[in-house]
Amino acid sequence: MPETYQACVAFDNLVDRDQTLLRASSSVPFLPVQLLRNQHVGRRWRAGGEEAAITLDLRQPMPVDTVALMGCSMTQAGSMRVRGSTSDSTGQAGEAFDQTFAGGCNPLYRYQIGLLDQPAAARYVRIDLLEPGAPWIEAGRLFVGIRHRYRINYAYGWQMATIDPSQKTKSAGGSTFIDRKRRYRVLDL
Repeated sequence: MPETYQACVAFDNLVDRDQTLLRASSSVPFLPVQLLRNQHVGRRWRAGGEEAAITLDLRQPMPVDTVALMGCSMTQAGSMRVRGSTSDSTGQAGEAFDQTFAGGCNPLYRYQIGLLDQPAAARYVRIDLLEPGAPWIEAGRLFVGIRHRYRINYAYGWQMATIDPSQKTKSAGGSTFIDRKRRYRVLDL
C-alpha cells in the first residue's frame, strides 16, 4: 500500500511568546540567538563550529509536535536532535520526547523540520544541531509548537500564488511611483 501524506499547518509559534526564554550554546558577535524570533529569515543567528544547541524555556509545560528551523545552513549530511523535558532546565533529560532527524534539511528550501510522532508536553525544549565539517551553523527562524492535521487531504490541482498589494501610480511626467506593501503567499487547496 503506498504511503500517503496528510496536509498539515502549524501557526502558533511558542517561540514568539513574551515569556519564552531562548538560549544557545554559542553565538558569534552581532548574530545572537534572539534573531531566531525575527520573522525575516534573512536575519540569522550563527553559531561557530559544526555543533550547536538551542534551549527554550516555555515557562510551563506546553504540547509540542513540530520543530522547524527556516533559513538553515545545514545540508543532507547534518542532523537535528530534539528533546523535551518537564523538569530538566537544560533539556538534556528528554523524558517527554527524544528524537533525532538525520538528513532532513533540503538545501533548496533551507528548512530543517522535525515532526514528532505524537504531541508531548514539555517545558524545556533542546535542539542539538550537528553539521560535520561546517565552519558554522546558522538559521533565520525557529518554530516550536503544534501542527494541525486536516481530516480531508488537499486535492490535485492545488496552487500557490504570491499576492503583491503594492499600489503603482503613474505621474503626469510618465514616472511610476510604487507604494510598497508586504507581499504574502496564498494556497488554493
